[in-house]
Amino acid sequence: MELSKETEKSFKRSAMVVGPICFALVSLLPIIMGYKSSGIGNWGGLVLLYVLQGVGRGVWEATNKAIFADYFAYDTVGGFSNMIIQNGGASTVCFFIDLKTVGLEPVGKDCTCSEWGSKKCIQGSCPAYSAMGWAGIAFSVLAVLGFVLATMLHQRGIKNWDGLLGRIPEDKDKQGELHEPLALEEGDYEGHENQK
Repeated sequence: MELSKETEKSFKRSAMVVGPICFALVSLLPIIMGYKSSGIGNWGGLVLLYVLQGVGRGVWEATNKAIFADYFAYDTVGGFSNMIIQNGGASTVCFFIDLKTVGLEPVGKDCTCSEWGSKKCIQGSCPAYSAMGWAGIAFSVLAVLGFVLATMLHQRGIKNWDGLLGRIPEDKDKQGELHEPLALEEGDYEGHENQK
């Protein structure tokens, strides 16, 4: 069954919102519910986290890359390079957040268990809070906002900073277009055919 273009666009847009929501829930549920058996520290909670992570990752690996290919059809190398930079930047920020929050984990006095170190306390009576969890939530919200803004720019046909700022390039016909690659003449790479 083939989907119409509008149905396909609608599905991609919905997925680009659902994926970050799933990632946000992966970060938020442990903070809200904790890891105790009445929270997500049971089989059902574990399966839920894996399902949410799987849906989020599926959107990242498939739909997100398809959106980048659609929105940057005129410059796929630049578009996918941009995606790698965004991913690396987010990972770097999370690394430094984690580095700064070492030692801020819950300690015995934060827990509701009166017998710290016993099996009762191991079952989960300490609060689950994490700067990394909040970073995951923040990046999920930013992903949705960024997608909405990118969609608005794409619908308006804005492909570069000049278009965004309302400046018109000297050659109006060339706005957002890339130069054609240079055609290589035979003999430009002398001896190339001998390298195998």
